[in-house]
Amino acid sequence: MDPQQAFAELRRRLDRLRLLNADLGVAQVQELYRLADEAEADAFGEIETFTEDLIELYLGSPAKRVAEQVLREYFHELGRSARLLAESGAVDKEPRQATPEQQSVALVPRELYTPLEWCRVLCAVEVSHDLIKAVEACRRRSELVGTVLEYAFVVMLRLDEERALRWQVAFLEANRGCLDPDVVRDLANAWLTRPSLSRAALAWAETWSADQNLLQQWPHVVRRADRLLCQHALDAWTALLPARSAMVTRLHRLVREQETDDRSLLAWLKSALTDIGEAILRFVSLSRQVEAADAAAASWRSGAIVREILRIESLFTPALLTADRILDVPDGANTFAVAFFGLVGKGRQQWEETLLRLAESAVRKAFLEDMRAGVGPMRTIERLTFGDQQAREYAMGELDAASLQFDSVRQREGVVRFLSVFLASYREQELLGGEILRRYRSLMRLMHEDHLRRVLAPDHFAEVMQRSILRDLAAVAAESRRFLGRRRALESSLPELVAAELEFTQGIRRRRLRLIHTLLG
Repeated sequence: MDPQQAFAELRRRLDRLRLLNADLGVAQVQELYRLADEAEADAFGEIETFTEDLIELYLGSPAKRVAEQVLREYFHELGRSARLLAESGAVDKEPRQATPEQQSVALVPRELYTPLEWCRVLCAVEVSHDLIKAVEACRRRSELVGTVLEYAFVVMLRLDEERALRWQVAFLEANRGCLDPDVVRDLANAWLTRPSLSRAALAWAETWSADQNLLQQWPHVVRRADRLLCQHALDAWTALLPARSAMVTRLHRLVREQETDDRSLLAWLKSALTDIGEAILRFVSLSRQVEAADAAAASWRSGAIVREILRIESLFTPALLTADRILDVPDGANTFAVAFFGLVGKGRQQWEETLLRLAESAVRKAFLEDMRAGVGPMRTIERLTFGDQQAREYAMGELDAASLQFDSVRQREGVVRFLSVFLASYREQELLGGEILRRYRSLMRLMHEDHLRRVLAPDHFAEVMQRSILRDLAAVAAESRRFLGRRRALESSLPELVAAELEFTQGIRRRRLRLIHTLLG
């Protein structure tokens, strides 16, 4: 088709978008994009004007006017609740107002809350159920319902990518702080279709990813920005570093074949976290062996320690780049945190098996001590079933009906194994906290410069000190231990527990953004 004819047909089809009906068939969308590829780019100015008019038309639609009114009322109630909490002393002071540089979009709170302030405000605010349902409906609509703006943005990029990116970035700058989240989401979706973007466009994605108010109110928008940054950061990372292990090779293949969907990257990240945990445990074990070894054995173990450090380094960067995948899933923050103490995958399974063996020993010891004290097994069973009536009856059924004693050691051992599961479950959280603290202290001691100087050969020590992996690992391990300790604190209120996870998640996200910013230049 002639470029002029293609452009005329493209304009005719674009005019249909003014109906704001985004429910186009796949064939219609493909035809629209095909025409954009074939049309002449000289008339790009007409597409700019059309897109501006389409955005204005969408923002003036009844659905957007109602959503703006609902959210304005909701944020007013949040602000009032925050002021009341500050007056009553429940929070130290009222949340500060966001500056234009800190506010990237509209339809979010104008105050900057800490995670604990945000949780307390949400718990204290008195909002009608109808208003809460309306706000949730606005959020769900943003997640599930697309708009025609995405088609217009993609058409611009296909027609003339360089001019389109300049116009889109200029539009964002001109409307900073007043951008509608749906517009931002559709623009991010359009950018996800392009293999490369300007640094100015990626800078806007960094801004959206770092906007905590946007994450709290419109998390789907931040997820799209995160996907965009992850895609380009992984491209930059794979271009810089060769694949030196099976896990890194697998990620290189996913990036090369563009299989970077959420499911694939989440599966890779879980495997990588397991490998990181196992490498940390091997590093700790080898470091302890070097302390007790003679000079000949210490020489080869020094090289083995460096190899484990390099293995951790090769996985740490891509794991951090893809961390947003696991932080979005339920209990993902906890999984990410315990991974740096070797308590995921095989490491967690080994620890649970050890815990079960210790519980069996404790239950067996309880039976023997009660027997010496003249206490029958019934009292022991009652104490170790922790009020579970069904478990108590099952264990009692193993006793002789007349003597209420075990008929044989084999019979007793069967009950011991049964009750050890209850005891292990009852003590798991307490013992897990102690195990994490023990592993954290051991890891910090073994990663200290003075210790590494003693256990590593001079050339190995110099190589390790040139790298930043130990500092990064120590920082993430410290954040993880702090979060896990607060998460298990029984005296903490619900807002404090939720705030602990939010603070940990924000810390990991900030660290991830700094890494992405460095990779993208």
